[in-house]
Amino acid sequence: MRFFFFSLSVALFLANTACAQPVQPALETDLKQMMTMFTGEFDNFQQVWKEREDKVSEVHEHIHSLFFPVMLPAFGANVFYVKQYMDGNPQKIYR
Repeated sequence: MRFFFFSLSVALFLANTACAQPVQPALETDLKQMMTMFTGEFDNFQQVWKEREDKVSEVHEHIHSLFFPVMLPAFGANVFYVKQYMDGNPQKIYR
């Protein structure tokens, strides 16, 4: 597995150094897209329900996550409010 990640890293490094065009605009576009996809409310209830239904040996924890951008210029341009809790209980906040 380590060899795979090492090979992938080398391939990505060589691909980046072979590019004649600057990479910065592509990174900014990727960051904007990632920030859009990162925003929202996420819950793995169905995954946990299905695992319990199938009686798998190790069931994932039920996690509920909220990720929303906030304007805090002192911290930078990409700042998020994050709230994550477990077991469907908003009082069991862990992040």
